[in-house]
Amino acid sequence: KGDDLMKKVVQEVKEISGKEEPFRFFTDEELLEMDRKQFREEGFAEGLAEGREKGLAEGRVLGLAEGHETGRLEAQHEMIINMHNNGVSLDLICKSTKLSLDEIKKIIKIH
Repeated sequence: KGDDLMKKVVQEVKEISGKEEPFRFFTDEELLEMDRKQFREEGFAEGLAEGREKGLAEGRVLGLAEGHETGRLEAQHEMIINMHNNGVSLDLICKSTKLSLDEIKKIIKIH
């Protein structure tokens, strides 16, 4: 019964509007352009998310590498200071660390 009523309503609307498809508000071209726009927006959002994730991953890798290098240098400086404080000659410290005398002196002076 409900389907018959709906068919009757649609038929009356068609007659009143003079259109074969009275409930259609957009042309095929407009619908196609809306689909394209939505596809572009979705593609942009996916690209943005992918780029953000890639950037974060690269940032984590660089941060870890930088942290590792900082830790390595701090440990090396601590070793140089300890060697110097224990009376090891600057020449032996240079040979042991493969750093120049100027670099060793700078590290000792800073600490």
